Amino acid sequence: MEERPGFVVERMLIMKHFESRSVTVPRPADVIYDKFSDFNNFRGLIPDERIEKFECTETSCTISAKGIPDFTLDVMEKIPWRRIVYNTHGQKPLDIRFGFDIKSLDVNSTEIKIFIDADVNGLTGTMLSRPFQNLIDMMADNLERIK
Repeated sequence: MEERPGFVVERMLIMKHFESRSVTVPRPADVIYDKFSDFNNFRGLIPDERIEKFECTETSCTISAKGIPDFTLDVMEKIPWRRIVYNTHGQKPLDIRFGFDIKSLDVNSTEIKIFIDADVNGLTGTMLSRPFQNLIDMMADNLERIK
């Protein structure tokens, strides 16, 4: 669309949802929740060859992976032993919510799903679909290695 003086052109954003498969981890839900409530524990989920930038504190993390621009995540929501959600607080061009859904199966077993919800324009959403899905699938694979 061509922008002309005196006219406001709104860019349509769409919500794209990406979700990993369910992964069962041989750990109690409270241990998993505590581990991923601290960004410093994320490093093992993303292989070094995919990382271009990774700077974290306990509550904030700036990440750049191959095919995905830099973004900073901050804690948005925590529901003890059930859910952790982080978001980018409206950083442009990406507004992302990233998180873990955690379900206790028994005392020593937990099911986890990783998700990304992104408000993006059509072209950005198309370009990022594969990198986002690959990222959470790779993280799910790495979750299975938790002992």
